[in-house]
Amino acid sequence: MVWIVGNGGSAATAEHFANDLLKTAGVRAVALPGMTSTVSAYGNDEGWENMYKHTLLGLSKQDDALVAISCSGNSPNVYELAHWWFDNLVVLTGNEKIKNKLANINQGVPVIHVEDSDIAVQEDVHLSICHAIAKSLVK
Repeated sequence: MVWIVGNGGSAATAEHFANDLLKTAGVRAVALPGMTSTVSAYGNDEGWENMYKHTLLGLSKQDDALVAISCSGNSPNVYELAHWWFDNLVVLTGNEKIKNKLANINQGVPVIHVEDSDIAVQEDVHLSICHAIAKSLVK
């Protein structure tokens, strides 16, 4: 299973990517932002920075993968989940590596870093990368 997270425009990218993985490539994928009632319940009860993490505590399995998308790299709920995640993590993020917590999450984690100050460009490149990944997985 591939779990995908993001907020705002990155949430829309997460949902689009999950759809493409499932429909185009036949890869089981779920975008957590689309699970509104579940993640918001955890956000309300466990803190908004933990809403994604607590959702996956009950759903994820050891061999699952996580795609964390955050242009700023500083979304607390995306960062907390990525920091907790056990393995198979890929990060899509924006510029400003020094200020970007997600870009520097862990040694060895693949980070796709879009070096552009325009968030719209970052989001467009993230979606293009997601399309390329989904197409590369078509059997």
